Amino acid sequence: MLFMNKKEEVLDIQLTPHGRYLLSLGKLKPVYYSFHDSNILYDGRYAGLSQLTKEIEDRIQHNTPQPKTLTSIVSREQNTKSIFEPSLSLAAGINKATQLASVEQINEEKNFLLSPPIGSCSPTTDKAPAWSIKVLNGEINKSVPNLTSSYQTLNIPQIDINVSYKTAVLSTSEDNTLVMTPDPALSSRVFEDGTYIAIDPDHLLLEVLEENTVYNKTNFEVEVFEVIKDVKTSAKGGLAGTVTTMETMKPLFFDKQTNQIQNNILLDPSEVEDLEPIGENDSMINYYFNVFVDNEIDKSDICEAVNNLDSKSLFVDLDVDCAPDITPSRYDIYTGPDPIEACPDPETSETKCDD
Repeated sequence: MLFMNKKEEVLDIQLTPHGRYLLSLGKLKPVYYSFHDSNILYDGRYAGLSQLTKEIEDRIQHNTPQPKTLTSIVSREQNTKSIFEPSLSLAAGINKATQLASVEQINEEKNFLLSPPIGSCSPTTDKAPAWSIKVLNGEINKSVPNLTSSYQTLNIPQIDINVSYKTAVLSTSEDNTLVMTPDPALSSRVFEDGTYIAIDPDHLLLEVLEENTVYNKTNFEVEVFEVIKDVKTSAKGGLAGTVTTMETMKPLFFDKQTNQIQNNILLDPSEVEDLEPIGENDSMINYYFNVFVDNEIDKSDICEAVNNLDSKSLFVDLDVDCAPDITPSRYDIYTGPDPIEACPDPETSETKCDD
């Protein structure tokens, strides 16, 4: 641990071990940057200091030691293992160089090396940005307000939601509509005895909003990880040892999408070359399930969830029109189905009109 000499050093730029590894492959392409201020104490009252406003900047800029950049919080052995024993299982046919270039930064350094970056809030409010998450279909089992680890505690809410698929062995000779509603695309073929394995799927539907911030077209980034648990037991002298469970987050990937903007020019859909799909393998998200966002979600699924909540007296304000399409019918009094016949003249006809 070293401290910066503020009289001579202003910026301290370092590469992490993963960054140096990508640099050695010629794959390092810095594109984004972020600002962090977890090492700055703005309000001295939290440290028992009494200061005037004009004294705060001098304390931060000149009278507070600044440690140099920390680039790693794990051992070299763990870094080397992540490179030569990658947890990614890529599709067959990908060469070794591409596989090594696809090695992800290990979980601890990616999530805990840097503090949360400085965000942005709406200029029209004095409240901090906040999450608003509504479960339209599904049920929350439990939640905690932060993510804890042996490195640090992050203010990232952890929400546990289970999505259950019902499976059963059904017969084609019986009426199974009261038991479950199987999905033909997921259910098995019909066997010789007339039975088949039926699968009734479920789905998770969320409304996620970021409040008190600037609304942009792309306010969110969706990342999907597979949690791999490694259970180890340590025993000494034949005695029962302790059981430890290590969790590793394996990143999963979306299929590549075609980009209509090339060289800062918007191309027509016919001019864009379709990318060759990577295919389904255990490093892809569509190998396990589908993820749809915004306009990709079927409107009928949204309306079904909203109507289900309405039946439970739970009101959800969504920008989706789920009202039934009812066109009012107009009755023409002149050309109705039972027109009224005109009464004959009583002086010239013997027929009488009914009252």
